[in-house]
Amino acid sequence: MIAYNEAANIERCVRSVLVQAGAPNLGAPVPEVPVLQVPLEVIVVDDASTDATAAIVAGLASEDRRVKLVRLEDNMGRGNARATGVEHAAGDLVAMVDGDIVLPPDWLSRCLAALPGHDAAGGKAVPDGDVAYVCRVFGLRPRGRASTMTLTGNNALFRREVFRLVRFDRSLSEGEDIALNHDMARAGLRAARVPGLAVTHCESKSFSQSVRWLYQSGKGGARQLERYHQMRVPDLTFAGLLGCLLAGGGLAVRQRRAYPAAALPVAWLIVAAAGHILACFRPSRDTVGRLALATVVDALMVGSYSAGRLAGHFGRRLGV
Repeated sequence: MIAYNEAANIERCVRSVLVQAGAPNLGAPVPEVPVLQVPLEVIVVDDASTDATAAIVAGLASEDRRVKLVRLEDNMGRGNARATGVEHAAGDLVAMVDGDIVLPPDWLSRCLAALPGHDAAGGKAVPDGDVAYVCRVFGLRPRGRASTMTLTGNNALFRREVFRLVRFDRSLSEGEDIALNHDMARAGLRAARVPGLAVTHCESKSFSQSVRWLYQSGKGGARQLERYHQMRVPDLTFAGLLGCLLAGGGLAVRQRRAYPAAALPVAWLIVAAAGHILACFRPSRDTVGRLALATVVDALMVGSYSAGRLAGHFGRRLGV
């Protein structure tokens, strides 16, 4: 389990792991001779949090010796934190859970049931990370939208053999799970998404934190497209924005007016955000106003992601 400044969520996350089917209740003594079908250890990698995350985990570890805290001195991002957790794990099966995820009680048993014939299995997080802020603020009902990846780092179960063939890229602060998916496919490893298995995403980022995160995600999206040449919906959205920027600039030059240069991209961001919101949330009569406000906020989020894409694709070439 990786965590950075997750004091608001980490206890719920740890407790949801400890009560998985087949594991004893929190605080129960662990027998000297294992009698469980799936003995459990919970390794929390605290990525140099500046809040009370480590203290909360330490308190849980004092209650239940299956919980272990690994505290990193420097915040180096998710790739390094995940790789550190794998190094400390002793089991033949290694599960990944983020510190802002709450698992349903049958998560482990359903992932185990999906492993025959596969090397890894996992579910999907609801709501998606890129709309977690608007979901929380506007009280919307999220849909379970499938990721373009088979596995996401926030909840997945791996056979130990996977990490003898592939590794998490320690240099990546985001997108490390996407890189692992591609590396697994190249190594001939098979992954499964468990049908209908959803975990609760309890992200507590502020608006500014969400905007900054989406900017970094945009830079990561540029890297992923250039590295893997796999088109995803965010790539099409960004391509449409580039088209609007070019068309708006052309109109502004011909008409000698500045507003077309801004009007087309802004309209595109709003349309893209509206489609994004409708794909991620279930509309109803009583949520129309909130969905409209969420669309405006999401347009700013999409704009931040797009700025990151611009920086990722062209910043290095321009020396920025």
